[in-house]
Amino acid sequence: MFCKDSKLTASWSGILAGAGLLASLPVDAAETVIRCQLPDGRVSFSDRPCRSGIQDELEFKDQKVGWEAPRTPLKLKRKSKRERQQQARRKAAALRAAKKEKARKKRDCWKKKEKADQIQERLRRGYKAGQGRTMRYRQREIEAYLREFCK
Repeated sequence: MFCKDSKLTASWSGILAGAGLLASLPVDAAETVIRCQLPDGRVSFSDRPCRSGIQDELEFKDQKVGWEAPRTPLKLKRKSKRERQQQARRKAAALRAAKKEKARKKRDCWKKKEKADQIQERLRRGYKAGQGRTMRYRQREIEAYLREFCK
């Protein structure tokens, strides 16, 4: 855009020259901020020195943060058919073992529950004088087991 006023054209050219000069300067990765503690106790931060009060210079370095491109993964050797089959068999065996363990735990819990019921029934029916304390102790043990392992 051309202007008839030469003063206006000169000021725009000066601004553009200044912007070009600023763009050509090297960018410093650290920035200094001045912390001013005023006499009344307030604190302010500025890029200019303090007029009065205590002054501290704080320097902030530009930290590279943000997204970083992932490294290219190493090419993995493809497993042979035999290795894949062995891995599948091991996985299936582990699943069967876990299922067996779960069934065993369920069976053990059922047995403990039955034992607790038998003791409770025996306590209701009656018992000899020396057996009461032993049966109640055993019943508390079984109930603690059931609370801990059979939820």
